[in-house]
Amino acid sequence: MELDLREEIHRQHLRMREVLEFMSSMLNGDTQTFFLLINLLGDFVVRLHSRLEDEVMFPMLLSWEDACGQGVHAWEGERKLIPRLKADHKLIETLGNAIGLRGKEFEPSILSKRFRQYSKIILEHNQNEEVMVERISKKCGEVPQKLMAVAAGRTKQIVDEFGRDKYEEFMRMQLL
Repeated sequence: MELDLREEIHRQHLRMREVLEFMSSMLNGDTQTFFLLINLLGDFVVRLHSRLEDEVMFPMLLSWEDACGQGVHAWEGERKLIPRLKADHKLIETLGNAIGLRGKEFEPSILSKRFRQYSKIILEHNQNEEVMVERISKKCGEVPQKLMAVAAGRTKQIVDEFGRDKYEEFMRMQLL
């Protein structure tokens, strides 16, 4: 199976959006399922998705820059964005843990506010990544096959470490 990392990241972004939207509808109702999902989402984001970006996608983008040969000025914005996106991962983890571990103690209005912050940060973060990859694609064309092969191998390894069954369950769970 030859995996396109960009497509996989995009699929994960779409799934996270779906889960966040579903969870938002539960804030005033089924809080037991809400807290189950916040922990599942947090685990997925921290142990799989952020790792894929930090360990595979961002290095691939920087290598793609070298192969592209557009020069430092063409990539200045992207180079500055990558450290911020990595820092977002830590913020997302911290907020998710706070909601998952202490959220049951929050007043409903505080829980709702914290969850909206968490959701907004994830969605904006994902949008920034999508825009960055699109800009790079327009500048450089297709990712070299060698980079894609390395990314596919490392992606498979990270998914296996997370648990392929767990990954499939998260990506396919029914949100009713």
